[in-house]
Order: sequence, then C-alpha cells, then structure tokens
Amino acid sequence: MSLSNKSLPCLLVTGATGRMGKEVISSAQEDFNIIAYKRDEFSKKVKESNIIIDFTLPEFTQTLLKESLKEKKPLVIGTTGHDKKQTSQIESASQEIPILISANFSIGINLLLGLTKQISQKIPQDKFDIEIIETHHKKKKDAPSGTALSILEAIQAGRKNKSKVLYGRKGIGEREAGEIGIHSLRSGDIIGEHSIIFGTEGERIELSHKASSRSIFAKGCVQSAKWLIEKPAGLYSMLDVLGFPSINK
Repeated sequence: MSLSNKSLPCLLVTGATGRMGKEVISSAQEDFNIIAYKRDEFSKKVKESNIIIDFTLPEFTQTLLKESLKEKKPLVIGTTGHDKKQTSQIESASQEIPILISANFSIGINLLLGLTKQISQKIPQDKFDIEIIETHHKKKKDAPSGTALSILEAIQAGRKNKSKVLYGRKGIGEREAGEIGIHSLRSGDIIGEHSIIFGTEGERIELSHKASSRSIFAKGCVQSAKWLIEKPAGLYSMLDVLGFPSINK
C-alpha cells in the first residue's frame, strides 16, 4: 500500500485491519493511493492524506475528528454507536470541514430508508404498529445497529414526532398504541439483515434488505469519498451522494 500514482488523491483508512477496512482498501485501489500507517505516525499520515475513511470505534473517531479539523481534511465516517455528545461533536466539526456519516453505505438500504419515511408519512399513526428487526454477526459490538437507528429516524421523520421506542419485548401486557419496537439478533457470520413491519388489522406491509457481501458497503463508501473530496464544509449522508432527499428534509 504505497503511494504509487501521483495523479490519484491519497486516502487514509482508519480501522484498516478490520472487516470493513479491508473491503474498503480493496475497493479503493483504482481511485486512490492508500496510505498505510502505524499508531506513532498517525498525525503525520492525516496531514499527508487528501481524505480519510473511518471504520473504528466511537472513541477513536473523536481523536480522528480533532486531527481532521487541525489539518482541514474531509472525513467519511462509517463507525457506528456514537452517543449524543459524540454526535454533537461531529455535527460541530462539520461546520469547518466536510463530513459524511452513514451507518450503511449500500444503495439498497438508502432506498429502504426513503421508502420507510414515505410509508410512515402515509399510514395513520394510530392504526399501524411498527416493528424494526435487525440481524448481524455475533461479533458486532453495538446494538441496535446504526442502520436500525437510521430506520427509526426515518420513521419518526415521516410521523413528525418522537414515538415511544421499545428495545426488545418481555413481560405481560398489550402493545401500546404508537410505540415502535426494535429487536436485535446476533448469530454466526450474518453480514446484515434489516426488516420493517407495518401491521394493522387484516394486513401488513413488510420492507426488508439482506446483504450477502460486505463489498456493497465498501463500494458505496468509496463512492462517497470520491463525492465528498471536493465538497465544502457541511454534514452529508449517503442519500446526498445518491441525490435523494435527506431523511430530515
């Protein structure tokens, strides 16, 4: 992973040894020079890069955010599990540098988000029960998945309110009207599956997406990096890359 083609921009991938990091590097070879680094060279490599892709942990993303701000480098964030404070810091940093953050870089999932919002806008809130089900491999650290939380955001944007959210279900008692259920399953080596059920008396609507290869996320991520590299400061999503309306618009 050396700098071999001076005509190509330089890409720094943090989390390069992880599942997604390896896929991103494989997918980015034709469009970027990939910068390899050791921990003690991190600040130097941020400075050498033209753009950075992050697939690490929320705590490291904050360290990377500080370096990206200092060097004014565009940043693509695929790391999930940020808390409110960390999310606020990302939003604040986007006022100075271009940042694209997405829990899922697949085209299919982003189409699913758009459809979820549209359906949520059309169905009567007091008539349809909504459940989100996500399934991933047993080594995934965060639950619910970042994509499941994006689906929840799309539903709430469609409903224009903050419905009560129930994580898992147990005990005795009827389902409350208007609540949204989120259920996380972890098993084997499942890459990622997400389903939304809109159920009412006599019928239901189901939307689902199943990923069979991590390459779809890596290709979308590289596409996002190519799109972001010339953009002004701001907070972007994969929906912006694809030319779709953002969830909150």
